[in-house]
Amino acid sequence: MRIVWLVTAVLLALAGLARAEEMPDWSRPSVGEIAALAAMEGLIAIDAAQTVRAHNRMHDFVEANPLLGRHPSTERIVISSVVGGVAAGGLWYWLPPKVRFLVPAVVGVAEIVVVTNNARSFGLISTRF
Repeated sequence: MRIVWLVTAVLLALAGLARAEEMPDWSRPSVGEIAALAAMEGLIAIDAAQTVRAHNRMHDFVEANPLLGRHPSTERIVISSVVGGVAAGGLWYWLPPKVRFLVPAVVGVAEIVVVTNNARSFGLISTRF
């Protein structure tokens, strides 16, 4: 989850620069952009679910996200995931079409890494072939 927060902060900073340059006016998102947003939000939800499951089932669970602390409550995990998802979705919606794809691309790749690492940590994915 810490990657998502960092990526969101960087994208927010870049969004201001992107708006300042010559960009076309805002336009309605395309079907492909909406599908990319849905995939990104789905990955955020999977990450939150994995984190809550680990928190509730593993007595030695330690969260890696410094914003949540080492032993966050279930509520804190869920609230931070919702806030991160809404912030990323809002940024995506606000950006013009030329750069809108960056939000689901960057956050999505970061979430794929986190979700895969979580699955490997929980024993759902074997690293041996």
